[in-house]
Amino acid sequence: MLTLDNGKSHRLGLTRFDVADTNVIFQLHNDPEVMRFLNGGEPTPRHIIVAETMPLLMDFVADDVFGFWKVVDLNDAFLGWCSLRPSAFGADSIANTHAKQAQLGYRFCRENWGQGYCSEALQRLVKKCFETKAVQKVIATTYEENLASIRIMEKLGMTFSRSFKWDGGLSAGTTYQPQQDQWPGLDVEYALETKDWLAFNA
Repeated sequence: MLTLDNGKSHRLGLTRFDVADTNVIFQLHNDPEVMRFLNGGEPTPRHIIVAETMPLLMDFVADDVFGFWKVVDLNDAFLGWCSLRPSAFGADSIANTHAKQAQLGYRFCRENWGQGYCSEALQRLVKKCFETKAVQKVIATTYEENLASIRIMEKLGMTFSRSFKWDGGLSAGTTYQPQQDQWPGLDVEYALETKDWLAFNA
């Protein structure tokens, strides 16, 4: 099984998903607090998890950086997931292993919030990306009121890039969207370029 950095840190490991993870993903994507700033906390039907979410989470398996990573503790208990995908997403993005820009994503179980797991996992992923890929910039977006997510971006060394109006489209597969109503506020994008990452981690 492919793992990031060939194993685990002192607290967590990053490995690939398989079909046995369907139940933990179903639980994660049906926690209304986890999904609050993603789809308003709407529940995700199990058939969507099986037919759309799991195939996406199991994609990119041949790549050593891009794709979705299951984050586990030292006892292999599921903590959440993080992802790094070439921009922009699409049918040809899987083959775009030489992309100059990539986008981070992350979603962690509520009981693991505030313990630094997400930041630690993302730091490992970004480090591996800048060291081994042609990527020159990593971006991440969130809703402007999601202050916890913004703090995670800032801990990585990312800085505010822009505000924009969400167009109603969500990343296919990862977020169930039963309604098309737009959010009243704006989304924010944070970015981290290679040179800034090097300076931040000097």
